[in-house]
Amino acid sequence: MNLVTEKLVDMLFDTTQGFSKLPTQESIPANVVEGRQKRGFLAELFTGSGDQAYVTDNQFTLREREEIKQATFSMVFTQNTTIKVPFNSTGNMSGLYDTWGKDESLFRVVGLNDAAFEKREVFFEVDPTYYRAFTENINSVTVSFAKKYPSRPNQADFTSEIVFNHKDVEKANFTKSLIYPRLGLTGTDWLEYRYRTVWSFRGGKTIAVPADISAYENNNSPSISLAPPAQLTQIEIDGDAVTMSEANIRRAMVEFSYRLLGEKKSKSIALLPQSEEILQSLSILHDQQSPIQYRVKWYGKTGTRSGAWQPLEDSYLFLLPPPDKDDH
Repeated sequence: MNLVTEKLVDMLFDTTQGFSKLPTQESIPANVVEGRQKRGFLAELFTGSGDQAYVTDNQFTLREREEIKQATFSMVFTQNTTIKVPFNSTGNMSGLYDTWGKDESLFRVVGLNDAAFEKREVFFEVDPTYYRAFTENINSVTVSFAKKYPSRPNQADFTSEIVFNHKDVEKANFTKSLIYPRLGLTGTDWLEYRYRTVWSFRGGKTIAVPADISAYENNNSPSISLAPPAQLTQIEIDGDAVTMSEANIRRAMVEFSYRLLGEKKSKSIALLPQSEEILQSLSILHDQQSPIQYRVKWYGKTGTRSGAWQPLEDSYLFLLPPPDKDDH
C-alpha cells in the first residue's frame, strides 16, 4: 500500500513528471520593440539613412499569459486481509468424563477387534501352473474389487485393484492381497464382496470375466484362485530311442494345432533319439471344448515321412517310428 500511495502522489504533484508536469516556457526575443531595427547596408547606400522616428530605450512591454490545466483524479483504496485466530480442538476432557463417563452413547471402551475397527484381508492368487502361459500368451490380469455397505447409505463403496503381469510371475509373485474395513457391520454380510477379472492376451485381445463390464462375481472366500478363461493342457511326448535309431530316424517333430480366443495356433516339439533324455513336455493354452490335433513328422536318412492329423486323446504320447519303406 505504501508503494502504491507514493507512486500516485508523485504522479499527481510532481511538477517535473506525471500529470502535474509544468509546460515548456516560451522564450522572449531580445528585440521586441518595433522601430528600433536599423536599416541595412543596401538601404543606406541607395536611400541614405533618412529621417527616422526617434524611439526611446525606456519602453515597457506588457504581456498577458494564461495557463489553465484541469484534471480530476479519483482513487479508491480497498484492502482485504485474513485474520487467523488460533483455535485448539484438544484439551482436558476429564471434566466431561467425570460428568458423562457412564453414558455409553458418549463414552465407551472398545477393543481393536471391535466391528468399528476390524479389517479383513482378501488374497488373490494366480495358479502357478499358468507360468508358461504368462510368458507365451498372457500379458496381465487385473482384479477389480468392490465392497458395498448397504446398511450405511452415506458410506461410499470400498474399491481397489490388483494387477499381475509377467514380471510378477517371473519373480514367483503369484499372490497379492488387499484389505477392506468392516465399518461396524454386525451381520455376516460384511464378509461378502464382489470382484471381476480382465485378462490381457498377447496380440491386444482382452477377456473380461464376467463379460459384462458392469457385472461382478459375488464371493466371501478369504482367498481366490485366478485362472484365465481358457483350458490348459499339459502334454508329455516320449519315444523309444533304440527303435528310432534302428529305423534310421534322426528326428521326430510333433506338431500340435489348436485354437485360442478363436484364432488358429500351432506348436511343435522335437524328439532326438541321440539325446540323453528323449522325453519332452509342453503346455498348450487353448479354448475350452476346442480339441487339440497333432501329427508326427519323421526325419530319416531316406527322407521325411509325415503322419496324418489326429485328435489328442491323452496327455501322454509314446511314439513308435513307422516301418521303413525298404523293409519287407
